Amino acid sequence: MTNNITLAQKTHKELAIIAGGFLYLAICSKISFFLPFSPIPVTLQTFGVLTLAGLMGRRSVYVLASFILAGLAGLPVFNALPLSAGYLVGFVLSAAFIGELVDRKLLDTKLKLTIAFTLGTAIILTMGSLWLANFTDHAFKIGFYPFIYAGAFKIALATMVVSKLGKKIKF
Repeated sequence: MTNNITLAQKTHKELAIIAGGFLYLAICSKISFFLPFSPIPVTLQTFGVLTLAGLMGRRSVYVLASFILAGLAGLPVFNALPLSAGYLVGFVLSAAFIGELVDRKLLDTKLKLTIAFTLGTAIILTMGSLWLANFTDHAFKIGFYPFIYAGAFKIALATMVVSKLGKKIKF
């Protein structure tokens, strides 16, 4: 018996991994609540993006791309469109940034992982707030600052999850 994996088998495995990541992110997007002073909900999507990028590397960008395409095709995966469009762009940029660091094996400690997740979250919140500026003069007041505490919680949780699972799961 050989360990040769055919191209078709590898492709099926990759598609299954991307589909699993898509479902995970879709579930994270449904766990949400609105703040009384912001049109943007607090969701677990950022946590989902961080953990996917931390575990999958750059491949997480494919998950985000499929997620966005599914939403644009009409699947109910988005929250608060068109106001949240900037956050979606931020998800992709954050996943690409973190994924690149993961693939280069630069996130080998919890501290480095936490720093990368903090920067990734800042990317998401900044892109979201910049987009919100098209609709309000108070974009950072309603789209960035209120999400810092929730972001810190998601960063800590994602660091814990990825540092534990990253050693056990190999995609």
